Amino acid sequence: MLTFDQLKITQDNLPEISRLAASPDSPAERRLLLARAAVPMAPVDVVTTVAFLTDDPAEHVSKSARETLAGMPFGVLGEALRSCTAPEVLDTVAHRLPADRQDLWEVIVQNRATADETVAWIASRAEGHLIDIIANNKMRVQRSSKIVEAVYFNPGARMGLVLNLLEDAVRLGVDISAIPGWEEIVESIHGKEAVKAAKAGLGLPVVEIEPPREEPSVESDQEEEPREQEDSEPPVYEVPDEGLPESGEDAAGVDDDTFARFLKEHLNDSSQEADKDGPMGGNLLAELNKMSVPQKVRLALLGSESVRRELIRDTRRIVYMSVLKSPRLTEKEIGDFAKNKALNEEIIRTIAINREWTTSYAIKMALISHPKCPGQLAVNFLRLMQPKDVKGIARSHDVPGFVARAAKQLLDAWERGKRH
Repeated sequence: MLTFDQLKITQDNLPEISRLAASPDSPAERRLLLARAAVPMAPVDVVTTVAFLTDDPAEHVSKSARETLAGMPFGVLGEALRSCTAPEVLDTVAHRLPADRQDLWEVIVQNRATADETVAWIASRAEGHLIDIIANNKMRVQRSSKIVEAVYFNPGARMGLVLNLLEDAVRLGVDISAIPGWEEIVESIHGKEAVKAAKAGLGLPVVEIEPPREEPSVESDQEEEPREQEDSEPPVYEVPDEGLPESGEDAAGVDDDTFARFLKEHLNDSSQEADKDGPMGGNLLAELNKMSVPQKVRLALLGSESVRRELIRDTRRIVYMSVLKSPRLTEKEIGDFAKNKALNEEIIRTIAINREWTTSYAIKMALISHPKCPGQLAVNFLRLMQPKDVKGIARSHDVPGFVARAAKQLLDAWERGKRH
């Protein structure tokens, strides 16, 4: 998920009138007076000093400073934030304000001195027209891909606004490759040619991973026993360039308000079970089928486990690949996908070549038994299994024949090694 660097106010940011008194070396009673804004100063100096003291080592001082900041009237705090030129102060105030002070976040966003990192942090939490203000600032968008990412992953951002923002980002040459699933996002809106153009313009590497074409083998001098219904050779898998064939016309999608309600209800599984009626009057799968491709892609990246469980079975490559790039995806879900023999072969291959996911013993075990797992990878995983599991694989009729043969050969090799 998105992480943000918080800017820290130093004593050099403080006005001369409070620089010494606000120092941690100053008596706590004096710092407490400053934290309560009890010392007459210009509004911007008061806000700077109070913001600095929100991180005071003395808990009662920092608590008092935070309460003072939260309770300042809009007129005083707004004036100070408009005239403030220190990015560290603006960032600290933004983080310390309660989420319902969107009016003050708006002032911070519109201050040119505010760091793009601060605007991105606000964009990830903003609501309503404040998101529009952030997304429509082309200068900041062009400077900071993190702002684009923050708006995209903010469930409160309208789908129409998101599509326009991404269009602007691609047109302005913004490197959005840090966004999980950026290729699928761009393709869902502009098509494959836009992805190719973005890659060419941004100099992003395109890595093609070729599946194995040879049957894996383990050296053995013993004859193989006959096996019922075994495969003569491991299957060869290729990822089609154009994805899987589509059935029917593309869904036109739902309106922004309906999509926003749906996304809100399906951000986590505790809010709504998959088989209950939703905001569009149908079960989860039926509702998802009404979504446009860009809407499905965003749901795959932001939605709940129930949503991902349905969308991983979608026929469109850009949709199911977005599920695999969701920052919310869990190891348990990957394990479930690795066991599902009905899923597209590209999904299984993507899991099998992901080094992070295949550190899991359970996921490796599931892939070994999967008929769509690339053959050489299945055998490589087999070598990492415990002997008792290899024995079970050698006897199993639920694994591809070449995997069972490789397991038997591996057991024989281990046995010969023990003898010698």
